Amino acid sequence: LIFSGLQSDDVGMGQTGVILGEMMGMATASLAMATEVGDGKIKVKRELEAGWFQWVSLTLPASITIQSGLNTPRYPSLKGIMGAKRKEIKVIEPSDNDSMQSLEKIYVPQSDKQTVMIEGSVDQMVEKLIDVFRNDIKVL
Repeated sequence: LIFSGLQSDDVGMGQTGVILGEMMGMATASLAMATEVGDGKIKVKRELEAGWFQWVSLTLPASITIQSGLNTPRYPSLKGIMGAKRKEIKVIEPSDNDSMQSLEKIYVPQSDKQTVMIEGSVDQMVEKLIDVFRNDIKVL
């Protein structure tokens, strides 16, 4: 079960958890407000528009993006903080890990970013920029 936050570096669209789940072949849900786990399934209360909500049932494993407020964090007591200072930290060596995970590839992504300088009068630069937005980036 993977929980990811709604706000992310994907322009704030909350797609990181959804894409991760899809790539791993998991059921996915976004905008979760509440969850109930049982019998190999998870029920997710999703927030829709105009104050509406939807309950969906997903098979596990699943990837869910959550809204803030899904869980209220618990803060440790002073006794708990003091006890944590004396607790042994268990170190796990990679060779001790019996996980089914394996590293496939480590690499530095290729950079294909090219900087283009737009020159000319203000009107020419604005026209060129609008052309780039419409035809290259397709945001207009």
